[in-house]
Amino acid sequence: MVKEGKWNGGQFFGYDAKEKKLLVNKDEASIVKEIFEYADQGFGYKKIVGILNRKGYNTKRGNVFSIGTLKGILDNPVYIGKVRFNQYENWAEKRRSGKNKDAIIVDGEHEAIIPEDLWERVQQKRSARSYKAVQSDQPYILTKLIRCPQCGAGMVAGKSKSANKTYRFYKCGTFHNKGASECSANSINADKAERQVLKEFKRIVTESQFLQRLVYKMNKERENAEQPLLEEKNHLESQINKCERYISNITDRLMKDPDLMTTFAEKLKELQQAKLSFQQQLEETEEKLANTTSKPIDLMALLYFVRNLDNILDQADSEEKKELLRMIIKEIEITPTAPSRKEGRQIDKIHLHFDFTPAGVKKKVKRPHKEDGKICS
Repeated sequence: MVKEGKWNGGQFFGYDAKEKKLLVNKDEASIVKEIFEYADQGFGYKKIVGILNRKGYNTKRGNVFSIGTLKGILDNPVYIGKVRFNQYENWAEKRRSGKNKDAIIVDGEHEAIIPEDLWERVQQKRSARSYKAVQSDQPYILTKLIRCPQCGAGMVAGKSKSANKTYRFYKCGTFHNKGASECSANSINADKAERQVLKEFKRIVTESQFLQRLVYKMNKERENAEQPLLEEKNHLESQINKCERYISNITDRLMKDPDLMTTFAEKLKELQQAKLSFQQQLEETEEKLANTTSKPIDLMALLYFVRNLDNILDQADSEEKKELLRMIIKEIEITPTAPSRKEGRQIDKIHLHFDFTPAGVKKKVKRPHKEDGKICS
């Protein structure tokens, strides 16, 4: 169907699907044209998203625009009258990890919204412009751990330059992805925030009773951490296989009798969407499994880690630093306002994955001992 230029299911902003064909939605198409015109003017993703959301535009599903949604529109050749299929290679093995160089792109039966010369100019400008995530010799180890004091979203990396210095900061993820109409930057100086968190982190973990409780709690969680994820993985794989069998059966019947397309089109679309949903859930579950271990933590090893924390953090790469902090820290709150422009916002509270109040750390806890196969205190 794709090789013949026919629509193969799925929703596209700017079009409505009717009677197995894509028809231009005039209101949405005008927004698509705006998007490409802004990109042709050299506007960045964030600026375009901010304009769209300030104008009150919504996506096909009624949501505000995000950078991810915008990229999807600017990447999609459907807007120049093309049909694309098999965009990702080896889905079963790689999921969405890589684009397929041999994706099928052919002339479609539907009407184009964007002229090809505009499309080509936009793609060239996007390639020439740097859209890479913020890079720094100093890793942003608190990304997503710090929460926006306004909307609660995880904060992401940002930086700015002056004549003689580069400034690192964390800013609201909602503001970064959806613009000022949805939230404010609520920035906090990255260097100050990281120093404050690491100082407090090291102070607390040197409490011997804290470490004992930490090891005990984490080892209890690790004992059964993999089992529910393995069960979920098996369930999702079973659902995907079931969808594939149904899709295969319907496809076989359609090959024998194409006139049945009207009868099975809606069911086929539902099965394809269900399969995609299960595949996305499976990808997330496999990622969790890859980051889960049942191996118990050794108290002596953790003591070594604490005593040598400065050296370990100096030698660890950015991902290792993040993982070390995420072992203990659940989220970090910051002050909604700054005491002064010079001081900036401050770290307000550090929430761990269990009781981390000063009173909690100082509680009198008896040394754990084994009794009837259980750890008691």
